[in-house]
Amino acid sequence: MQGNSPVAAAARQVNGEVFGAMLTLRSNREIRLMRRAGLVVWLAHQEAAKHVRPGATTAQIDAAVASVFQRFDATPLFLNFPGPVPFPAVTCISVNDE
Repeated sequence: MQGNSPVAAAARQVNGEVFGAMLTLRSNREIRLMRRAGLVVWLAHQEAAKHVRPGATTAQIDAAVASVFQRFDATPLFLNFPGPVPFPAVTCISVNDE
């Protein structure tokens, strides 16, 4: 990125910090994949919302979200995340009141 374009200037400095090295241009293929990933996550959120209600278990919500990921052959971020015990679920859900 060269010159004095607004994008170049924004890439160089935000609140006094230099960020030019962080700007990465993506190929059309990468943008297509990121859009697809965003769509899958949005669909997973929509599916989860259908199941969130009094009496629903986190396991039921997790299974509904897992089905969305399976349908799109997507890899869930949380499932088997390394730790002392690998994370056991597709979703990370907390319950406000039990």
